[in-house]
Amino acid sequence: MHRWTWVLLLASACVYEPPPDGEERDDDDMPGGPAGPGTGIPCHSDADPLLCIEFELGLAESDNMIVAFDGSAQALHATPLLVDSTRREMPPTIDDGAEAAQFFGASRLQIDREVGIGVAGSASVEMWIERDSLLDIATTSRLFESSKRLFMHRNSARQIVCGINDDSNLAVDSTATISAGDWHHIACVFDATSKEIRVYIDGAVDDCKTLDRTIDTTQVDVTTAGVNFAGSMDGLHVMPRALTSEEICTNAGRTSCVSQCPINGGSEGGNGNGGPGGG
Repeated sequence: MHRWTWVLLLASACVYEPPPDGEERDDDDMPGGPAGPGTGIPCHSDADPLLCIEFELGLAESDNMIVAFDGSAQALHATPLLVDSTRREMPPTIDDGAEAAQFFGASRLQIDREVGIGVAGSASVEMWIERDSLLDIATTSRLFESSKRLFMHRNSARQIVCGINDDSNLAVDSTATISAGDWHHIACVFDATSKEIRVYIDGAVDDCKTLDRTIDTTQVDVTTAGVNFAGSMDGLHVMPRALTSEEICTNAGRTSCVSQCPINGGSEGGNGNGGPGGG
């Protein structure tokens, strides 16, 4: 059995102390039992993530207290503020009874700034979200922001926005909108070599944009998730590289996905609804 280190911050939080090199993680040792969205990047792999946050109930289920643990080798502190728990039921085969984090307007997850500093060249962020059909209002939700270097937002039109350097001009909007009441896998990928940023919905490339610059590594700030979001979140992964379309398709639990950027249209030629994963 592996040892867990618990750290009390502003709210309940915990830090995962990874097993020694070469030793596999035993999911049964995690708070709340087995964790993870059932598919996706393992918290320990050859390409170790900068951040690998899963959400589980802490201490006793009767407490209904969410804990956020970083299962990556960085073992960063993750502090859930006003974050509740909810049962995660993801189609088609990922319902393993695990918990997800439930966010409201004042909720947020705050993470040590070191993860943001690690976002320096190519970078990717992915997560599962479920919008609340009653509480989610038409305003910008800052789903993920990493030291003002890489961000993933949900805009007032309920599209996913991926960008860098805290600059709306250096961003691409999805053509698809995120329907309420359903779980969706969303991802942002920035490739420093091609200077291309991609937005993925449910494993499929939704839109792409070529930028005229790379991530500004002089920007330093805290890393947050779920700001102004009303709904549920799980499986927050940040990688210090550009995930491939095949990897994201697999992480979304799909066997076949659109993997090429649209040639015409999309957010570079005008936004619209529909598209892969749209609601």
